Amino acid sequence: MGHGLDAQNRKNEVEVQFSYDMPDAYLYQTTTEGKVGTWTYKGPKEMWVFMRKADNKRSGEIRYSYEIEDDFVPAAHEYMVKVNCEENPLLCELMEVHQDTLMLEGREHVTETLPQKDINGNYFKHIEPKVPTPDHTYDRDAITYDPVAKQWNTPYPFLKPHVGWDEIKRTRWSQLSWSDSHVSDDMPESLANEWKQFRQELRDLPETYGACWTPTITAGGTGYSVGDHLLVDASVLGYSADQIGTLDDLSAPMGQRPGFDFEADPNDGEQWKPDASTDVGSGSLDVNIIVTSIGQDGAITGVRTRNAFNARHMKEAKVINDVAYTIVKTGDSSTTGTGAKFKLEKKVRIDPWKVRMPQSPKAKQPGIWGENDQFPGQTGRYGAAVNGMDAVSTLGDNVPDGSSS
Repeated sequence: MGHGLDAQNRKNEVEVQFSYDMPDAYLYQTTTEGKVGTWTYKGPKEMWVFMRKADNKRSGEIRYSYEIEDDFVPAAHEYMVKVNCEENPLLCELMEVHQDTLMLEGREHVTETLPQKDINGNYFKHIEPKVPTPDHTYDRDAITYDPVAKQWNTPYPFLKPHVGWDEIKRTRWSQLSWSDSHVSDDMPESLANEWKQFRQELRDLPETYGACWTPTITAGGTGYSVGDHLLVDASVLGYSADQIGTLDDLSAPMGQRPGFDFEADPNDGEQWKPDASTDVGSGSLDVNIIVTSIGQDGAITGVRTRNAFNARHMKEAKVINDVAYTIVKTGDSSTTGTGAKFKLEKKVRIDPWKVRMPQSPKAKQPGIWGENDQFPGQTGRYGAAVNGMDAVSTLGDNVPDGSSS
């Protein structure tokens, strides 16, 4: 049964050049820059797209008009829509795609050097096409048809990011958790230092990729206590109150807690926002600076924030000197601090799907296929012995059990 994906059934009946709207950057959801791409559809003149009755989205099957008659009866849960590819070449290109053209056809690419180094001290690089193809611009599986109006609903939805800060933070948290047991007092100092560096790079990841605000003490002030909470209101950072819950350029709700962001501290009972009595779940773009150490006369000498990914909605780099703040909680009710000054800054945010995680010392050992693996060694990435075979014996295998097929 042919379904338009077999080269023997496919005929190049028409050739139509067309333009298509593009987001401001790959996988973004905004179009403020008015970018437009061009492409050429080559293929059959007409095709039938099979749609699900339940949600009016494609079922995954297409048939060319010369393969079936107009009175062809689809499955009970489907209906068919005929598309004229001369009139709607973009839709035909999207529905018919049978290969990933992202890196093919000699398209120009851009290479971005990332701020994270691999285990060998080389900076990771991200490569993507300068002008993504239509199938990497639009989400064809999210396109819908209106069977009453007998028309396709436009504009077609853009592809959304396949990795977000939620996943990045959970991965970071997970790697910090499992690597904790890899550092012990009786291990060689050099190896211990490598694991400590790996864990520090994980902690620094939000700052490295421009997803958090980093506070710097410019004046210690007097009268502060360890545990004081200094709240920098979102308006100081450039956000407005009505942006809470709205979508940013990556289609992520602003102010929403990703993973463990704004997590309550079991040591001090801190809630979602330090000035809230309960976790109301409303979100916040404020930054909470927590005093961790003080010097003579209560001068602040150390601070931290727990808003680790709180700048992920802002792409540009930014520096705010003498940032305004309010003391919303004190570590010692008998003291009142005054005179401390801070600088908040962030780097240019790098998009989450480009993020490369730090590599642990285990990555120095090759995996079973010779690759630098996050979980390498004789067990490879699968975490189980490969029939007692070493890495050399398993090179070229397509399956992780040491067999040939």
